[in-house]
Amino acid sequence: MIPTTNPTSTSIYKILIAIKSGNAIIGSPHPNAAKCTFAVFDILRKAAEQAGAPSGLISCMEIPSIEGASLLMKDPRIAMILSTGGPGIVRAAYSSGNPAIGVGAGNTPVYIELSANLEKAVRDVITGKSFDNGLICSSEQTLISDKKIYDTVKKKLAEYRAYLTTAQEKEKLQSLMIKNGKLNVDIVGKYAVQIAEMAGFSVPRGTKILVAEVKEIGPGEPLTQEKLSPVLTMIAADGPSMAIRRANEVLNYGGLGHTAAIHTNDERIAVEFGMKTPVSRVVVNSPAVHGAVGKSSSLMRSLTLGCGTEGGNSISDNVSPLHLINRRRIAWETNPVNPTSLASAITDEHVSIKGNYSRFDDAPAKKSQPAVYGESGISGQQIDQIIEAFRRKR
Repeated sequence: MIPTTNPTSTSIYKILIAIKSGNAIIGSPHPNAAKCTFAVFDILRKAAEQAGAPSGLISCMEIPSIEGASLLMKDPRIAMILSTGGPGIVRAAYSSGNPAIGVGAGNTPVYIELSANLEKAVRDVITGKSFDNGLICSSEQTLISDKKIYDTVKKKLAEYRAYLTTAQEKEKLQSLMIKNGKLNVDIVGKYAVQIAEMAGFSVPRGTKILVAEVKEIGPGEPLTQEKLSPVLTMIAADGPSMAIRRANEVLNYGGLGHTAAIHTNDERIAVEFGMKTPVSRVVVNSPAVHGAVGKSSSLMRSLTLGCGTEGGNSISDNVSPLHLINRRRIAWETNPVNPTSLASAITDEHVSIKGNYSRFDDAPAKKSQPAVYGESGISGQQIDQIIEAFRRKR
């Protein structure tokens, strides 16, 4: 299932992880992004087949529909559904009768704490929020600044080409972006300058993001929901405890289980923030977008991010090829139920065979014979086994 918000990057990523894990893939595009989704699948299909891939390895529904997607998900020949989109399509995938991995929406809070490197923190927030015009699900949505540095943060934002709206401009922006409590799809992925013009006010050329100050989080300030655009809301917090409460309010307004970010030089506060926010990943001192997808962090590099049970998903990982393979495990007895003489029960044949086989190799790799000790010829590995068994019995 391919979303409408970032169809090309999601399509490329899902195709790559499917092929890497030895699977064929069928794309089911969102109707509003059908042409670009099909184009991506077609380009990669041709490239793969020219490189020797079998015909049909990569395919895509040319005429997307709800009925077609439903039939595809329920087909017994489908081994796994990888669903990216809104709650409806994710629920449909989980209720299809086939195994499914669904990933949810984000509404990322970012906290700039008192000890943070303000220069870097502000630049990181703008970098993350403006990347791909705010379409990435881990993009910063609401900036929570410590009250003591709030005005300084605002000045830094302006220095790096963020435009702070006036109260009147904020009202115009909200009227444009929010229709009946929901995001107006006409502004999704637009540039900051374009959105300002659509709202009825002008901003300097080269403006990267629009910033609107808010007094609370939630339906009373509907701009604090996920915005899928280079628009950021901003609120003050008097200390870490209040900031954590604010972050939780943001997450409970449509981002549970996804991502939160913090800028701080106090490791204790970073850990506390991470432990008290219901998310699957906490990005520290980095743009939230780049950290969450593993570009600027040690997380698995991925464009498909699970939200765990808090977000209604089956996994909280960054989805990778490892999630699309079955593993077969051969379990040798290590704690005998009916023990015999441990030394005589373990033979060189057992030792040389164990762990030698790989499901991806045509034949087991050759392994040198273990060293032997004493007149009986017992191996070092056998000695280790006997010592371990003795240790467990103590």
